[in-house]
Amino acid sequence: MHRKPQPRWITVSRNNWQQAIKQAGECLQNEGVVIHATETVYGLAARWDREVALKRVAQIKGRALQQPFSIMVSTVDQILQIEPFLPPQVQQFLQQLFPAPVTVLLPRSKALPVSYWNQFPLIGFRLPDHKLSRELVVAAGSPLITTSANFSGQPSPKKADDIPKELIQRVDLILDSGPTAGGVPSTIVEISKNWQELTLVREGPVSLEKILTFFQKNL
Repeated sequence: MHRKPQPRWITVSRNNWQQAIKQAGECLQNEGVVIHATETVYGLAARWDREVALKRVAQIKGRALQQPFSIMVSTVDQILQIEPFLPPQVQQFLQQLFPAPVTVLLPRSKALPVSYWNQFPLIGFRLPDHKLSRELVVAAGSPLITTSANFSGQPSPKKADDIPKELIQRVDLILDSGPTAGGVPSTIVEISKNWQELTLVREGPVSLEKILTFFQKNL
């Protein structure tokens, strides 16, 4: 009987920062699943364009594949590579808003190369105010999906030790960089199909009023 290999646990420090990011990036490139800190909570990451990895994350969390993930990017240009038909005012809004602990739901304007995404009329994007997360995207060579490192319906972990051991056993690598600065999942907002309206989907660290100031400035 073959035992599943134990996941690698890397305690990230100044001394091993680049090597830790490199190892995590290689893992993600090979359809792996990585636990890492964001500016809000600890999350599960996998490449957005690897369907096998997307299905693994859903299984790890115990959630249906019909529930969408959000896509974590390191630049607004990466959003435009996935959604190239955004109006100029929306592009300007995103440039002014990000990086921030905010997820923006945008209307999907075309079929995407991975079939998982084509069941959703909206795609959520995150550009975190968090160096490790952005460098992880760069190391993976692609945007990543991001979702809290918990079983569905359970509390979101603020530090690696808060993550259930049963969940940790299902991933490939853990980057433990200490407690997160926030602890509250990102604010989620949705932009309408006509690109003229912005509504709150989930309250979070950034208020709707603050986000609206960026949005209305560009209308």
